[in-house]
Amino acid sequence: MRLLYILLCAAALLTSCKPDIKSDANQALYDEVMVVHDEVMPKMSDIHKLRKQIRKAYPDKSVAGYEASLVVLTKLEEADEGMMEWMANFKVPEETDATEQKAYLMQEKVAIQKVSDDMYAAMAAAKKLLQ
Repeated sequence: MRLLYILLCAAALLTSCKPDIKSDANQALYDEVMVVHDEVMPKMSDIHKLRKQIRKAYPDKSVAGYEASLVVLTKLEEADEGMMEWMANFKVPEETDATEQKAYLMQEKVAIQKVSDDMYAAMAAAKKLLQ
């Protein structure tokens, strides 16, 4: 069910009306933000698969590595939530000038890159745990 919600959010983000970008430079910056998003968004399904695999491999406290699995599951959940929050909050301010838009887009570029880094780090930790 959560995966369906994620896909619907992604579709809404990608198909929503294009924001009113105030300059060519800001359009390029917006495009950079969306490239990072578009590259990492499909990894949401990988995160969900890894969570299921870890839960299956480490079902309870009696299994060696259970505590480590909880740490990795937390990282995966935080990475997942980070993407969901970013998507929910991303909205280019259209009622501002080009300078304010640029500042917002630069902030969002940093934010989505952190989401991406967190997701890849969590997936790497999960894969290492499952080896």
